[in-house]
Amino acid sequence: MVLVVLLGLASCGGAGESLRLPDRFDNGQWRLVESAPDDNPPDVVKQLGLKSAIRARYQGPAGDLIVRSFRMAGQTSAFELVQKWRTVEGTMHFQKDELFVVLEKPGAQPMALNAWAKALDQELRKK
Repeated sequence: MVLVVLLGLASCGGAGESLRLPDRFDNGQWRLVESAPDDNPPDVVKQLGLKSAIRARYQGPAGDLIVRSFRMAGQTSAFELVQKWRTVEGTMHFQKDELFVVLEKPGAQPMALNAWAKALDQELRKK
């Protein structure tokens, strides 16, 4: 079973800011190697008020980790996504204000995904 990490955190900025993920997280263990707009967000994300989306690839001690981040119209939309998102094995998701973030690592253990999600969330708090 994959755990859901739901965190209420300080605001990360205004709606006009571009969506960016940190260059590194988890004490520098995960390094951003590729980042681009996510041109194919799931329908449920679009239906709930998507403002922008990004898909990134990080390299770290466990290989590649895909992170998809969706900036929603507001915190309510992001929270609704937490409730509606269909979790599959090898994924973890969390909400940070108006952001809904999904980590994807096929074959990863839920505890590892949870730790990486917490580390990424901590880095996002700094913004």
